[in-house]
Amino acid sequence: MLKLLESGGKIPGHYDHYPVQVWRFGDELTWVILGGEVVIDYNLRLKKELAGRKALWITGYANDVLSYIPRPAF
Repeated sequence: MLKLLESGGKIPGHYDHYPVQVWRFGDELTWVILGGEVVIDYNLRLKKELAGRKALWITGYANDVLSYIPRPAF
């Protein structure tokens, strides 16, 4: 991003895609990886949707998304 700014470019004001990853480690662990600073609503929704998993780990602040992700309109 520094090179972009130094060359006179601008930091984009939006993302075209929001990164969500899910890794499953057999039946033992499901790991959900969300970009940016997400609010608790995402954690609560994912725990409800993925209920029944042995272990569920939800991670935010991932994938180099530099933004606050507000409360969704579920």
